[in-house]
Amino acid sequence: MRITGGTARGRRLTCPKGKKVRPTSDMVRQAMFNILDAGYIYSWPQIKVIDLFAGTGALGIEALSRGAQSCIFVEREREALSNLKRNLSAVADLEAEIKIAPQDVYSFLGQPPRGKPPYLANLVLADPPYGKGHLEGLLKVLSSDKFWIDKDAIVVVEESSAESLDPERYGFQLDQKRGYGNTALFFLERKSS
Repeated sequence: MRITGGTARGRRLTCPKGKKVRPTSDMVRQAMFNILDAGYIYSWPQIKVIDLFAGTGALGIEALSRGAQSCIFVEREREALSNLKRNLSAVADLEAEIKIAPQDVYSFLGQPPRGKPPYLANLVLADPPYGKGHLEGLLKVLSSDKFWIDKDAIVVVEESSAESLDPERYGFQLDQKRGYGNTALFFLERKSS
């Protein structure tokens, strides 16, 4: 597994053995960031990222490699956290603010950030375990978020291509859905009020 773009392009990332972590393939990650570059992100240095269900951290690290200002990695699994820290040390030279929130995604989103000004992410990347019902639950929590997500944030969720989604009921609009084998990328924005 390698970083596909930006200043850290080509650097290797590690993944814990076993089935607890299912990292985004290099091809899907590169496609995701090509889509972001082509129509959503015009200035990476202005971007604050939250990587939910971070696992290896590949999504957030990819954003940092492309110049994102900061990233909060949210992951609760001990083995994944240890691996995430190793991967972040491999890109320690990237000039960005990096934080790890070692907790459940839903608990994290339910509590206010410490410090001022508040951290308002304008890019949310989420790669929850496939087929566990996280997609709807995540959108429900994000739709009522008052602490972490900017009102104009882009939300990209990776899920099983078999997963269906009705983002409208949670105040989001589906801009794009792209399929790559058994993987789908959902590009979402909050609906205008």
